[in-house]
Amino acid sequence: MRVVELAGRLPARLTLADVGVRWGFEPRWTALAPAAKLIGFDAEEEECRALAKRHAHLPDVMFAPVALSDRAGPQTLHITHAPAASSLLEPDPAVLKRRRGLKAMRLVRSVPIETETLEAWAQRSGVGRLDVLKLDVQGAELAVMRGAGALLDGVRALDLEVEFNPIYRDQPLFSDIDAFLRERGFVLWRFGELTHCRLPESTGGARVDTIRFGDGMLRFRAGSGQVTWGRAWYVRADMADPVGPRTFETEVRDACAAWSLQLDDVAQAVLTRAAALDPAAGPALAELSRVRRPRALWRHDLPGAARRWLRVQSLALRGWDDERIARESGMTARNVQQLRRLGPGRF
Repeated sequence: MRVVELAGRLPARLTLADVGVRWGFEPRWTALAPAAKLIGFDAEEEECRALAKRHAHLPDVMFAPVALSDRAGPQTLHITHAPAASSLLEPDPAVLKRRRGLKAMRLVRSVPIETETLEAWAQRSGVGRLDVLKLDVQGAELAVMRGAGALLDGVRALDLEVEFNPIYRDQPLFSDIDAFLRERGFVLWRFGELTHCRLPESTGGARVDTIRFGDGMLRFRAGSGQVTWGRAWYVRADMADPVGPRTFETEVRDACAAWSLQLDDVAQAVLTRAAALDPAAGPALAELSRVRRPRALWRHDLPGAARRWLRVQSLALRGWDDERIARESGMTARNVQQLRRLGPGRF
């Protein structure tokens, strides 16, 4: 990977942090590991030990069993039916009752927990800057960013879960997060993994949706329900629209940050500027500039889809829950839930 090779030339290593790292690091993060420090946070010490064992082959990787928030001190962790949906915010039973697909967020118990701010943890741990920050903490994303303090000033790209309609009580929504980040020099780049929840009286429905891109348009059959949550990717405004002179090192760091979050169009634009400063960026730019035809993975990879379905069904028959199946199979819990609902004739 040419981008990884370019990252290795940086005088100061990249630092990528994943808050809510329960499923492990993204593949591109592990690819960058020789040239980057990876930090994962999860409130459960046992989960951090398991993740450390799984990533033991990678250099300079650490997992911190810390619950991050906007303040240090005692708070309450609300444990849900699916442990990955547990939150410092209490699930709203009225919302869960009126929206299908939220059973995993039912409250099981509440336990006291000590929280810490990201800024205080970084100072204590000798972490001076973060280049990329990924957040998936079930409605507490804004609190974690507020607790990052000056550390957020160095972040170049963000990947975070956002809610458009409430699931937990008194939770910040996307509009609150967007206003907070724009005030700090970030711009929204794209949405993904949008999740919709139906009303209990609804039996479904379908519509044709359209997504337009700079190089084309995608029309597809979509399901029904109220948009509830998804993922949002942000980058610094000057990555896309630079103001003033920029150094080769700055361009390379930004390109690597964008690439780590699969924002290849941003990375390509930044590498174009880098290549104008130093031809060493040319091979990485050429790699990203190759046009690849998009393809529907599940349509063209039927054997792989069937294997994943069989794997999920066999583990489910053993009584494994979605989280354990996801961990063992390398998929996300959402993928597992989708596969459990599919019949063999749906491929």
